[in-house]
Amino acid sequence: ELEAARVEWLEFHVKAGEYEDALQMCVDDKDYALVHDAQEANRGEWLAHSLASEDVYSAGNYAVTEEELAAVEDLKIKKELKAGNYGKAKKLAKTPAQHELVDAS
Repeated sequence: ELEAARVEWLEFHVKAGEYEDALQMCVDDKDYALVHDAQEANRGEWLAHSLASEDVYSAGNYAVTEEELAAVEDLKIKKELKAGNYGKAKKLAKTPAQHELVDAS
C-alpha cells in the first residue's frame, strides 16, 4: 500500500515536471532512470523549441551533445547572416560546412 502510493507520487511529480520532488521519491535504479529519461525528454523538447524560435541563448542552455552545440553555433551564424553581419558570421564559422554557409550568402 505504501509502495503503491510512493510510485503514484513519483509518477505524478515526473508528469508535472517536478523532478526534484520526483527524485525524493526514488528508491532504486529504475526510479532514477524514469526521472532521468523524463528530464532528458523535456530538455530535448525545449532545445527543439528554442532552435525553432531562433532563441540562441535558450538553445545554448539546453544543448549538451556535440551535435546540439553545433546546431546552436549554426543558428548563431544564420542569425548574424540574417542581420547582415557577414564579418561576424565569418568569425563565428569554424567548420567547413559553416564556412560554406557563410560564403554562400
